[in-house]
Amino acid sequence: MADKFAGAYAVILAGGSGTRFWPKSRKNKPKQLCSFGTNEKPLLEITLDRLDGCIPAERRIIITNREQEALTRALVKDRVAHLVSEPCSRNTAPAILLAALLIEKLSGPEEKPLMISLHADHAIADHDAFVSTLESGLRLARNQYLVLIGCVPSYPATGYGYIKRGAPLALAGAFSVAHFEEKPPRARAETFVRSGSYYWNSGIFIWQTSTLLEEFACYQAELLEQLGAAVYAQNDSKLSLDPCYQTLQPVSIDEGIIEKSQRVVVIQSDFGWNDIGSWTALKELYPTDSHGNIGIGEVLLLDCKNTLVESEGTFVAALGVENLIIVASKDALLICPQERSQEIKRIVSELEKQGRHQLL
Repeated sequence: MADKFAGAYAVILAGGSGTRFWPKSRKNKPKQLCSFGTNEKPLLEITLDRLDGCIPAERRIIITNREQEALTRALVKDRVAHLVSEPCSRNTAPAILLAALLIEKLSGPEEKPLMISLHADHAIADHDAFVSTLESGLRLARNQYLVLIGCVPSYPATGYGYIKRGAPLALAGAFSVAHFEEKPPRARAETFVRSGSYYWNSGIFIWQTSTLLEEFACYQAELLEQLGAAVYAQNDSKLSLDPCYQTLQPVSIDEGIIEKSQRVVVIQSDFGWNDIGSWTALKELYPTDSHGNIGIGEVLLLDCKNTLVESEGTFVAALGVENLIIVASKDALLICPQERSQEIKRIVSELEKQGRHQLL
């Protein structure tokens, strides 16, 4: 297996705020550093486990942010050789470009390194299928494609991006991309699922770093010039990015590169992917009782339906409620209708406005 991953680096984006998982997820300890359900391992540690046997520690890179660097470093220890912290968030395009530039700097002049871009907070049910998909993606990436992994949708999710499959390519298993759509309303998502030609956009990308840098030169030349100058001007292992990052404009890799490039292809996967984007996503990962409830921690549920309750210590009893999310942390209690789980980040915004920093 190791030969199939020769020359490949794994880049793990681990700097998100995880606001939709408040109050469990906080600025200093976002969801990738938290464990969920009955699993005692944090999501980031599970992500690293997934790479064992494929990508060695010396070819693993984590991009995080300054607020989370210490906890992240303490968690990963020697399982990751390169941990880079951004001084401030500028979305995914600068983070991924930063990793690509670092890989180019670490590689020899004759090498053609490959890059697998992953997120630290995803769930994967079928590990063998996941590894097999990565292998297929690496084969395509060696032909100068930007490879997206599209996941077969199991329900009409409204919180995910979708990729419409285009024409098949000569290379087996790959398709052109006809269309992207971000977080459609439910009726439209239902149409996508019925059509059989749409995939969830997993946010997992595979490419040669040289191919990606060529696309940045074409579509994000200023960003490439700014960040490239900062990375290549420094010889020490700890990059100083403060001056550079203050001038960068935030842009996502999807908007900045993927939706513009003519080299993008998608491959189909079905390895049980979930980006764990909100509390309701836990229903896809953990078993429910006969009434659709999940109780985690010191919890008692009586005559409840479709309700998720998690407690970090305080005993929580719920009686006769339906379709609720109830989360008790050490210093905060959340009660929210399940259909509004994507709006929990509004609570975080309001707490910021009120200066309630101890709750963030």
